[in-house]
Amino acid sequence: GEHEAMLCPGGGELSTIELRRSAPRGSSDGLAGIGVNFTIHHITKDVFITGLVGGGAAERDGRLRAGDLVVGIDGAPIGGHPSVQMLADRTRGPPGSKVSVTVARPA
Repeated sequence: GEHEAMLCPGGGELSTIELRRSAPRGSSDGLAGIGVNFTIHHITKDVFITGLVGGGAAERDGRLRAGDLVVGIDGAPIGGHPSVQMLADRTRGPPGSKVSVTVARPA
């Protein structure tokens, strides 16, 4: 269900990183993100960070890295059927609001 524990594959380390959303210049809908590009593995459905947007919240914070495995957003597990749209919806919100991203890194 919704409350399964976020488990780190391979016994690595989980890190939860809290960021403040910042609106990109020219954001059309007034919503802000964290400046992270995600990719979803087509077989395993694992969600990875592929890059950080220059000047975005994540790049300025410095803790998220390309290659990080994303296991949760705001404390909720990603789940088995992620989509890029769902990730965008969960990471975007009012400028200045907080969002936490939980990532797993190999031990």
